[in-house]
Amino acid sequence: MTDSLERLQSIVEAEREALLSGDFERLSQLLPDKEEALSELAEADNPPAALRSLRASVERNQALFDRTLAGIRSVVARIAELGEVRKSIGTYDSAGKRRTIEMPAHANLEKRA
Repeated sequence: MTDSLERLQSIVEAEREALLSGDFERLSQLLPDKEEALSELAEADNPPAALRSLRASVERNQALFDRTLAGIRSVVARIAELGEVRKSIGTYDSAGKRRTIEMPAHANLEKRA
């Protein structure tokens, strides 16, 4: 295994650990090193078996990236929903149709059990 391949494998493993721990700052720090290692790898002669192993690691990380991004999108959507709750109340009329009641900016809503 060449030095460039070992270096890239190490970066991919660090990337995985950062994804699993939610360390987004670390992910951004790894990016320049990853790009450099990829360009070195393109110039090196590497055995196909070693490249397959690297590919499997990269695909695993891509799945983690996808799930992380889906989670972030979910949080953003939930925050937006919570912001809407302050502006209006969703309810249903006697016919079962959804109806939105806008709340005045200065109104307080009291919840009762």
